Amino acid sequence: MVVKVEGSVLAKLARAWLADPKGCALLASWASVFGCVTLRALSLRRQVRLELKTPSKKKPPPKAAGAASPVKALIKRAIPGWRSKPGAWGCLLSVGIGLRLLVSIKVSSEIGVLGSLLAQRKWDALFRRQLGYALWAVPAALLNAFQSYARTNLALAMRCNLMRSLRKGLCSAPSLPALLNEIAPVAALKKDQDSAVQLCTSDVNDFCVESVALYEGLFKPTVEVIILSTTLGGLMGGKQLAQCYAYFFAAGCWTRFVGPSFATSSAAKQRAEGQLLAGHTRLHEFAEEVTMLRGGEAEGEQLDAALAALETSSSRLALGRFASEALDGYSLRYMGILAAFTAMLPAVYHGTTTRATTDPTEYFLTCLHLLVNVGMACKDLVLSSKALAAARRFASRLEALYAALALAPPLRPPPAADGSDAVLELSELGVAVPGGDGTPLLLKGLSLRLLKGQRL
Repeated sequence: MVVKVEGSVLAKLARAWLADPKGCALLASWASVFGCVTLRALSLRRQVRLELKTPSKKKPPPKAAGAASPVKALIKRAIPGWRSKPGAWGCLLSVGIGLRLLVSIKVSSEIGVLGSLLAQRKWDALFRRQLGYALWAVPAALLNAFQSYARTNLALAMRCNLMRSLRKGLCSAPSLPALLNEIAPVAALKKDQDSAVQLCTSDVNDFCVESVALYEGLFKPTVEVIILSTTLGGLMGGKQLAQCYAYFFAAGCWTRFVGPSFATSSAAKQRAEGQLLAGHTRLHEFAEEVTMLRGGEAEGEQLDAALAALETSSSRLALGRFASEALDGYSLRYMGILAAFTAMLPAVYHGTTTRATTDPTEYFLTCLHLLVNVGMACKDLVLSSKALAAARRFASRLEALYAALALAPPLRPPPAADGSDAVLELSELGVAVPGGDGTPLLLKGLSLRLLKGQRL
């Protein structure tokens, strides 16, 4: 039998905490930490703005209208259309991601049912339900592996298209040395042996892999959040789900806002590292002068001062990171669990949803598992910025290669003959190594015929 009660869950929770001295102390510490950390972040940000403010600030050059970014331009080259092979693999990857998410929701529901049957000690039903979970695990594992399979084939198909276009441009270039000279500055940035070869091979592969990872990192979490939010809204209620998301959004924005205030000492640490490096460089470069002037003691004092400054700044940076990580873990991880649990309470407390009133244990386990998946999806969505940065880095290098191919000068036609009948005919020519008397010829038996005005 389910008993519905009146009153706000948050209000009764607050009254229960305020009635306990430990709860009052905890709430007071929350308020003090929030106020101090926020004020410190505001003051440091204001100080940084004042330091960086300059009277004459040049505006960045405007981007050309209609100019596509290097990433978009290369993706259009790699995926010419939806009917192409990369387009087909992209569609299969998208469908596989959607099916995998639907199956994962069903698996989460099965976990909740198993927990409910275990709490009720219905052993026969529990054993039969375990068989159902084992059966649903088969498509879950297959779809998970298929996502990796489709991802690999999509990257491979994109790479083949880009390599074919590169091969056409390289083979049709009138002068390969001139073309390689054009891309030499770009290739030299990699600082690897045969960097021009790396640019045409490994960079193409890396760009395709990072592009697919970027698409997957944006599409999968977005679809996952939409599907899981729809399911959670039906279980918890839209209002409770919105409150849970609002807490995570507010806590995430706040920790991100105050986070840089803990890392401001990193600049001081870098300056101290530079001073220590400069001191040792000066000591090695002017070793003779230091010895002649007997300046070893003075140089040692400067190195000790630089080392002490480095130790102080490093300690402050470590302390700031400790505080930042502790605040982030407490606000998002541990208090996030409490916020999610509190958001799930009203459905059971007031009896607003059938699933919650029928079996609260199954309801809590299912919602908790789905909320964990939502958190992981949001984390993947944030981390997709790394794939975007990597794709932009490789795309800028490859776009320079394509630009060099497009600007390659056309093949110059041979000069036309002046109509004279005068010719130069040579036969049985041979090519020998310079200074290689007695060595076999490189080529022999060549014939040559030139008209007047022509040249070889």
